[in-house]
Amino acid sequence: MQVIDIDRVLLVASREELDATKERYETLLGLSFNDLVEWDTGMLVYYDDRTGLELIAPASADDDIAGYLDRNGPGLYGLAFRVEDLAAAKAHLADHGVEPIIEGGLESAPELIYHPKEFGGVYTVLTEYHHPITEG
Repeated sequence: MQVIDIDRVLLVASREELDATKERYETLLGLSFNDLVEWDTGMLVYYDDRTGLELIAPASADDDIAGYLDRNGPGLYGLAFRVEDLAAAKAHLADHGVEPIIEGGLESAPELIYHPKEFGGVYTVLTEYHHPITEG
């Protein structure tokens, strides 16, 4: 398995604190987030294209992200790594007894999501796609 780079970092905040968290990163670090998007999975997301930082919040009080936030509080939620070959990465991890809990993503950027218990308390996402800047 070959990891190419960190694709994105996911930080979680409550729905009530999401905008304030976004404004703080913009003010203090000069980041610029896209408009708020609500994914089909019930997650609210702000994304900074330049750094790959995602600020996420639960869309409802009873979804999985809300439960995670209740147990762990705000902060680091997950790391996404871009890999050279997603099928090979999945097979490599399976050989070590680690299976994805979710397989999804976009057709052009499939993803495997692994439970935090497998990676030191952090959701770990593997994705594979062509990146025009790093791959020419």
